[in-house]
Amino acid sequence: MTPAPPSSTLPPSALFAKGIDDLRQRVSFSLLQADWTEYRQNLEQSANDVTSLQARLLQLYKDDYSAQIQKPPIQGGFLWQGVR
Repeated sequence: MTPAPPSSTLPPSALFAKGIDDLRQRVSFSLLQADWTEYRQNLEQSANDVTSLQARLLQLYKDDYSAQIQKPPIQGGFLWQGVR
């Protein structure tokens, strides 16, 4: 299974900057630069959290799959012993 290709070739920081600039133009109020900086930091932290979670879930899946295929086969080849 291969991961999906990225939707953009821009690095995440450039995508965040573009998104924040677009949001600044759309909102009808102004925020302090410190608020925009905190918003950008929160976006970056969320993206990092998602990335690490994806990596952890993939590793858990691989470990579980490896454990499943290493189990010995069922005796007689049937799930239920009474079935022939």
